[in-house]
Amino acid sequence: MPPPADFARTVFISAPEGPLLQAMVFCVVYLGFVPQVAVSGELSVAEITQRAERSKFSIHDLSGREDVPLELAIDYGCRQFKGAGWAGKRVLIFQQRARRATPAGCEVQRHMGDYQRAVSKLARWLARVAGARSVGEAEIHSQAYPAFQEWHYERQLEAGRSEAKVQAYPTGLVHDAMLEWVRLQDG
Repeated sequence: MPPPADFARTVFISAPEGPLLQAMVFCVVYLGFVPQVAVSGELSVAEITQRAERSKFSIHDLSGREDVPLELAIDYGCRQFKGAGWAGKRVLIFQQRARRATPAGCEVQRHMGDYQRAVSKLARWLARVAGARSVGEAEIHSQAYPAFQEWHYERQLEAGRSEAKVQAYPTGLVHDAMLEWVRLQDG
């Protein structure tokens, strides 16, 4: 059985919940890819496997983790054992600082806990390995992402949500707003 039809435009993202994850998901959506998010520790093995199998590209943020996360192990195994259609999977591993060996064929980048650095490196990586449109260094993290955040924040306040609730929105709920915002920008 070959990979799914949208395989070449799908990105598996495994990371702890928080601002860094939301910025990475925004970058993926903004560049026209489909994110498959696995917040560390929140999905079953079957759900992780399904998302990894659907995605040609993967990003794993290992910040604050001393072990190799289950999500990375499953994703790497998918590339190694699923068959020829999956052999071209590309994996980007983010770390706050270099500290461990990397599985063969995976690229490692450091983000130092800075979402702007992570988004810049992710955008360049997707342009290089996936043919994403090349964007200026600051287009996403200094222009588009802050514009989205302001738009989303104002909409949520207008809908009667408290500032605390808006700031604590989980990535899964913010993802839908990201898709809507990008569609509105495109036109």
